[in-house]
Amino acid sequence: MTPQITRLIYRYQGASVPPPYHRSFALTVDAERIHLIITSYDETLADVEQEPAADIMLQLTQWIQDYHLVAMPRQAIRPALSADTGAGIHSLMLYAGQQKIMDASTAKHTDSTTAILTGDVESFARQLTQCVEHYETYMHTP
Repeated sequence: MTPQITRLIYRYQGASVPPPYHRSFALTVDAERIHLIITSYDETLADVEQEPAADIMLQLTQWIQDYHLVAMPRQAIRPALSADTGAGIHSLMLYAGQQKIMDASTAKHTDSTTAILTGDVESFARQLTQCVEHYETYMHTP
């Protein structure tokens, strides 16, 4: 039986582009709040909190299943990795209480304790960010 998720931390590190166009963010979700921080390199562009839907943790669990998000050990897939393309990097940490039950990233070069995040990560991210009021406004670039 999979432990019940009590907190999710999703991070997106945008591709290396000039500052006006660069966006990275950290989104923390638990049963009591959704907290979004958007940055452009070292500048914080938005730091907002809102109340989540009452069933947000159940929704997150379902989306993780729907989008087949899995943490694969790095050594299991290292030979198949392609060269970096400069695309953004997604990372996901899941907690059950104080216990970290997933720590995974799409980054190709990271420490060996962080697993490779596989599945339809982009679709999961789109679904997740729809939970944040005015997300598109916060992420707008000139």
